[in-house]
Amino acid sequence: MFFTAVATGHDDDVYMDDYYRYGFQSGNRWNYILQDERLDYKSIIPEGLRAQHMFGLWIYVYDVIHVEKKVDTWDETETADGRKVFVEHINDFRILTLSFGMGDANWNKLVNIYSEWGTLDKGVLRLSRVGTQRNTTYDIMPTTRELEIPEDRKKEIKDLEQIKDYFYEQADASLRKTSSSESNATAEIDLGF
Repeated sequence: MFFTAVATGHDDDVYMDDYYRYGFQSGNRWNYILQDERLDYKSIIPEGLRAQHMFGLWIYVYDVIHVEKKVDTWDETETADGRKVFVEHINDFRILTLSFGMGDANWNKLVNIYSEWGTLDKGVLRLSRVGTQRNTTYDIMPTTRELEIPEDRKKEIKDLEQIKDYFYEQADASLRKTSSSESNATAEIDLGF
């Protein structure tokens, strides 16, 4: 994935935050719930489950690169080393969420970029994912791509919600929807992550 951070990483940055969330599997689905005292989530969290420390930041995503073509509209291209990949054009704001990682590895990748650039929003970054499920690792690195958030989209940045508020609203709406239905709460919950 190629993106530009909206978050700067500065101490007063409202477009980046850390938080805790619970993650648990129900059937073939993973469910994620923000740990927040304003939410009534304790009845659906499996006993003994610990919340995971996460961070999130607003980004502007240009493209997502896939190794398999799952949608006809994705463009086929080749990497510099000749591998065939498929490009999904996003061109929109998204929240990137990652765990801090073992030894804060994921977080420290952003710290290193901030240390080099003095900010996170200076250029185009690449997020790469290798592996599946619990054996997944991420790499975040600067690129030489010269892309910028389109001028007409920059005005939308001031309206982006703070990270915890966004996840709270998503979780609250899903929990209210779940509690009003007669279905199994853990099977039906959709928290928008």
